[in-house]
Amino acid sequence: MKACIYVTVFCLFSFLSESVFAGVEKIENVCVPKITYFDKNVYNAANQTWAIAQNKKGYMYFANSAGLLEYDGSQWTLYPLPKFAPNVRSIAITDDQKIYTGVRNEFGYWTEDISTRKLKYTSLTQASNLHFADEEIWKIVPFHNSVYFHSFKNIYKYNTETKSISIIPAPNRFQFLFRVNDRLFAQEKVLGLMELKDDRLVGVPGGEIFTGDCVYGMETYSANAILIATIDRGLYMMENGRISKCNFPCNDFLIKNQIFSMVSLPGGKFAFGTILNGLLITDHNGNIQSTINKPKGMPNNTVLSIFSDQTNNLWLGLDRGIAHIQLNSPIRTFPDPKGVLGSVYQVKEFNGRLYFATNQGLFSCAIADLSYPERELPLTLMPKSQGQVWALQVVGNKLLCAHNKGIYAVEGSKGDFIYTKSGTSHWLKIDDNTVLFLTYDGLCVMHIKGSQYTIKAQAVFPYDGSSLAKDRDNNIYVGSLSAGFCKVKFDSNFENVVSSSSQLEDIGINHVTTRGIYSYNGNVFALDGVKGILKFDYALNRFIPDPLINRLMPKKANIHRLQLDADRMWCYAADQFFCIKAYLTQKPTIESRNMESLYKQLIKTYEDVEKISDGSYMVCTSNSFAVMNANYSPKTKQNMVYLRDIGTFTNVLKPLSLPNSLDYYATHAIKFPYKHNTIFIRFTLPDYENEGNIRYSYRLKGNSENFSIASSSNIATFTNLPAGDYVFQVKATIVGTNEVYYSQELRITILPPWYMGWIGFCLFLLLVAGLALLYYKYLQSRWLKEQKRIENEHEKEMAKMENRVLQEQVKSQIDELSRVTKSMLHKNKLMSKLDAEIAKLVLNRTIPSSELRGLKHIVEKNKNPDEEWKVFEMSFNKTHDNYLVKLSTQFPGLTTSDLKLAAYIRMNISSKEIAGLMNISSKSIEMARYRLRKKLNLPHEQNLTEFLMGL
Repeated sequence: MKACIYVTVFCLFSFLSESVFAGVEKIENVCVPKITYFDKNVYNAANQTWAIAQNKKGYMYFANSAGLLEYDGSQWTLYPLPKFAPNVRSIAITDDQKIYTGVRNEFGYWTEDISTRKLKYTSLTQASNLHFADEEIWKIVPFHNSVYFHSFKNIYKYNTETKSISIIPAPNRFQFLFRVNDRLFAQEKVLGLMELKDDRLVGVPGGEIFTGDCVYGMETYSANAILIATIDRGLYMMENGRISKCNFPCNDFLIKNQIFSMVSLPGGKFAFGTILNGLLITDHNGNIQSTINKPKGMPNNTVLSIFSDQTNNLWLGLDRGIAHIQLNSPIRTFPDPKGVLGSVYQVKEFNGRLYFATNQGLFSCAIADLSYPERELPLTLMPKSQGQVWALQVVGNKLLCAHNKGIYAVEGSKGDFIYTKSGTSHWLKIDDNTVLFLTYDGLCVMHIKGSQYTIKAQAVFPYDGSSLAKDRDNNIYVGSLSAGFCKVKFDSNFENVVSSSSQLEDIGINHVTTRGIYSYNGNVFALDGVKGILKFDYALNRFIPDPLINRLMPKKANIHRLQLDADRMWCYAADQFFCIKAYLTQKPTIESRNMESLYKQLIKTYEDVEKISDGSYMVCTSNSFAVMNANYSPKTKQNMVYLRDIGTFTNVLKPLSLPNSLDYYATHAIKFPYKHNTIFIRFTLPDYENEGNIRYSYRLKGNSENFSIASSSNIATFTNLPAGDYVFQVKATIVGTNEVYYSQELRITILPPWYMGWIGFCLFLLLVAGLALLYYKYLQSRWLKEQKRIENEHEKEMAKMENRVLQEQVKSQIDELSRVTKSMLHKNKLMSKLDAEIAKLVLNRTIPSSELRGLKHIVEKNKNPDEEWKVFEMSFNKTHDNYLVKLSTQFPGLTTSDLKLAAYIRMNISSKEIAGLMNISSKSIEMARYRLRKKLNLPHEQNLTEFLMGL
């Protein structure tokens, strides 16, 4: 057996959608409007809230046990009272927007500090030097040009013009203070109800019945009547000078559950906050219209304070937390905290009862029970119906249920299965005796005669389908996206199939892209994934795109199902839910405003909407059902986006201190230093009805002319803004609507960096002058360096030239010294040779001695070593920088022979040549070298030649 069906389309038939549930309109009473709960962990304050107020901008203020609590629709802010008890018991806001609060032994007011955009407190008791005897300020009532602060012991009157405080003492003990019909009332626990006239307490006729801890609310009932709420005695009426007990139907409930707070609502309605059973709403005559308590989704049942805001929605201060009740909501949901119903697939009225097709079985309740919203709605599970129920169909005097197990029929108050061969999913009523239906195994025909049911399977479509539709010629369209679609023609009695065809391309049905075929009262539509909505044109005998409807479709609307009724085409998509109103006319319109909050709750591919009354519809959801007012049109709001704060942004948001309020800067610029050119701006739209559906976008003219992509963030940040002038503006839109709200413009200037100002300009000039001077110095230094370089190069060239000259001179001198030395050696060799030849001649006696004597004299005369030495010495010293002079100076003990030897060694002349030059033997040269070493004090290992060369 099939456990679940994935239905992509839903069959509609003529009587189903046009039927209006008789008496079912009261089902709205057992449903609750949207409740938004704020736990103390959300607003970060104490559990209890004792009083509530709202300023002209729409910001909410709460007298919380931890201090004054502010909520602007985006952010909660707690203001503890400095130096005083934290428990704020009372609050009121006057026309000048001062927020008055009262605590134990203290009262005063709050105003906005324009420099910080935060509230600052001014104590009236300290300014007036008041002294208390342990008094809690429980009520604050603005009245005419004064503000009255009420405690159990006294009433303190603060005159806002004279700034003076007067005291009205309690004769015994005050209970509470009320302003009604421009009159001021106080309940005295012993004397009863009294009126404050000219700062005097005057007894109210009949008011003596209100003694003790009694009166907790007084509201206008009419121009001459006041409704009085007591904690445990119910309601009373004060009219034309008389007080009488009200016999309102709600009295028993209020007495039992104890009234703690009260407020009047538009349309003469009243809301009562109770200690034991949450919130009660009545009409003008005290008939109970709705209760909202813990079983219906409220976090707890004790309502300490109640306030009707500018949009006529309710704020409740609970014993733990704060609740916002959206009375103006077009959507009300049936509370099913115990999960009795679970997912609801379809609802039908039958025989004075409502039947609910659910995933857990078939449930029902008496329509009469809808008239008692203070009671829990009694729901009954029909016998044997446990399991998945897909759809319901009223046929004659029977209610047929498409069940996972087959067909379950209800007749009278009893029910049982009449068919169990296969699970069923969809119906198409032909008349009160004939029904077509789809099972998991295909198409079947049911004929009903009394209590007899004849069911015949049709082989023409043996598949699990999801669509059944009928045109005005009784042609049946059956199929599904996966199995394809067939056009079937039955005989007039719907006994047998006359013809069938699955080739429907000729009439505009594409088996690949067609998602479903739907009909209402002979009008047939097909849903195509590519072409959109197709309507069957009888003249052309084919489905063609409907241009009037398709042009209304949202972009990228991925519709997977349609549902038709007399006036509306309901469209179900993956991420939206909307309807085409007047879809059969030439002027269809699209509606989605009241549906955007529901599409996530719908059961995908099993969506169903049932008409309750004109404009009122029941929407089946995965968590019971909701009642929707499709005609609801909210009042035009004067909302605007408010700029809340501005400052710099680094790792944290740092508010900027300003000398004026942010309104001032719509025409004057807020100036930021360039080093703080990363800024943030916080803003809010205090629209509590659309909380969660508000999207903000903003622009910064001068940076971008276009608005940013819309998001839910209420903080804009801009990083590293260039110096210049900017204009900031925010707009807010509500998802699913055309509503757009704007903020004031905010002018911002990012100052240029300091180096772009006068100081920077002067410094720039100084810098330029300094750089010019430095450049001049640089050029001068470079010129001097160049001159120095040229001079150095010139000097180097000169030095090179001088060096070359010196080298030439040295070379010339060396050559000269070499020439002299060679000449001396040659002469000495020649003289020695002549001397040797003369000696031979003497020995041979070949030449007379007298002749030889003259020749020898000539040889001896030419030897003249002293003259040669002088020439050599002069040349040597000239060549070797006065070497011999320095040597003799350094070693004064050297003889001329020593100097000669040293000079010859210095010139690297061999010992043999030195011996010839000095006319001594080689052995004598060695001895001379030895003596020279000693005179030079050379160590044994020191080489003499190297030493003399190194000097």
